[in-house]
Amino acid sequence: MRRNSGNLSKVSHVRIRSGLTGLSCLLVSANLIISYGLAADFLPSIEIPVFKDGYHIIKEIDRFRGTKSISYRIQKKYPAAEILEFYDSYFNARGWRSSFEICQRHWDSLPDGTKAGEPSGKQLFTSWEHSKFNLKAVLRLEYEMVNGKWQDELTVRCRLQPKAKYRN
Repeated sequence: MRRNSGNLSKVSHVRIRSGLTGLSCLLVSANLIISYGLAADFLPSIEIPVFKDGYHIIKEIDRFRGTKSISYRIQKKYPAAEILEFYDSYFNARGWRSSFEICQRHWDSLPDGTKAGEPSGKQLFTSWEHSKFNLKAVLRLEYEMVNGKWQDELTVRCRLQPKAKYRN
């Protein structure tokens, strides 16, 4: 009988360790889910709008980094000034102020890495800051060239992120 009770305690010990390992994995998984965007919106009072007729909309929340973003596509001919005006109007009306330290608001060409001087796309960056929320909204607009032809499909990416605490 002593052998059986010894074996039973070994089996129980293995089951307890297995159960604790499973619980630990579950807790780590739950923490990753919460941290990387599958949890509730931590900035519910601040929406990032989508311009009318936007499609392939992807919303992301990253609690770990404190960011909230949206990306989508829209059919708009270059330079899509109405998209920039839409976001200017939206953020300015809600107390955000344009931030010009990284944003010159002009279109830059992206090299494609295959042909000298041939662009693969055009992009524009701009941003706004909100002192009450200590946040920055960063907008990136991008056009792509496919098979040597510019596309009228614009990719829009907008992200809310914490403002840098220290400036150089």
